[in-house]
Amino acid sequence: MLKCATSARVARAPAVAGIPVATATSAGNQGQWLLRAEVSSAEGVGSLRLVLRRYDSTRFALQASDALGQVRWEIRSDRDAAVWIEPQGQRYCRLNARLALRTPQWVSNIPVSDIAGLLTGDWPPIDASAPPPAPQLSLPFSDAALRHFTGERAGKEWTNWTLWESGEPLIWFKRIGVESLLSVRQPAVQIRWRVTARGNLGESVFLLMPGELSASAREISCPENAIP
Repeated sequence: MLKCATSARVARAPAVAGIPVATATSAGNQGQWLLRAEVSSAEGVGSLRLVLRRYDSTRFALQASDALGQVRWEIRSDRDAAVWIEPQGQRYCRLNARLALRTPQWVSNIPVSDIAGLLTGDWPPIDASAPPPAPQLSLPFSDAALRHFTGERAGKEWTNWTLWESGEPLIWFKRIGVESLLSVRQPAVQIRWRVTARGNLGESVFLLMPGELSASAREISCPENAIP
């Protein structure tokens, strides 16, 4: 599963340096982000330090560390293909990027391929040609997968949105100052995160299976994206 460092009181991850400042020439969906996230679920409350590297709109690598800086897991996605890696356990599994992860500590109903856009505020997609709505106007819309949403935005950024199914809300998103808050109805999960730094990728090259993955790493099965 997507393990966090859990406790009755959420631990704070230490500050991490080393991500250069982004320049104005950086592509909107390229770069690297450092985020701090807190996850609340039936399994407890925990904190994660996330490092997201987006190579383009279809390829990304997301690495999660605990408050002590130990890498707990990594997800790498390239169009329809993705992999989940657990460095400490020396194991990995292949995922279908079109499907959501199945784990009690993550977001249901959002495909793996959309995780990067969710964290950086690019998801759900916004029609760039559409005029901005009047303040506080709730917009009904559907995405390419015909999922139904309502939402409000300021300019071209969402301030809140809701994903609906059969007339019932499944997922709620709200931006509160510099923080983003996501609530999921089933399984009950709440994720709060904020971006602490953003930088450029530099000469980084994307590989679906990273070269540093040990040859002794064991491949396991994750049927229908069910993370162990």
